[in-house]
Amino acid sequence: MIFSILNKFSKIFLSFFTFFLLINSISYAETKKNLDGWENINWSEHNIKFSLPSDLKETENTVNKYVAENKNITFEMYPWKDKYLNEKDIADKVFSDLGIEQKGLKIISKNNKKINGFSCYEIVGNGTLASKPINFSVLGFINPKTSKAFATYVLYWSNGNKDKSIEIEKEIIESISSVN
Repeated sequence: MIFSILNKFSKIFLSFFTFFLLINSISYAETKKNLDGWENINWSEHNIKFSLPSDLKETENTVNKYVAENKNITFEMYPWKDKYLNEKDIADKVFSDLGIEQKGLKIISKNNKKINGFSCYEIVGNGTLASKPINFSVLGFINPKTSKAFATYVLYWSNGNKDKSIEIEKEIIESISSVN
């Protein structure tokens, strides 16, 4: 009789302990996401993933465009339709189309680079758009697994903290990778 009671008690205890561990592990994952402050995005239509600050609100997610923004940052990515352009031509065209004012424009860097296996061309700088100061990163890239070309840009509507905005832009751009 006493063994029967102990057996029931141990099963109840084991069930409670397992439930406690499960709840604890779920809480840890949520806490880590909140502490980290970044959200992983999988743009499955194009087999691309990237990370964005978790306070960016997705405003468009279609096969033709992905857009997320908040009061300080605008992120946009879309497949490039002209298959005859290379990554530099794409970045130059997107930069031109953004309409950043020439007065006060400062290009920090323009260069070819590899990011997570992608062939890329990146333009980084600061200037003025719609009468507001911005820091920007413009990227043209080609997915080596699919040979599809893409354009993306990050606009950081500057509040005087250029170092922080460049760091955030760099983290976003360097998070872009292909889904296996």
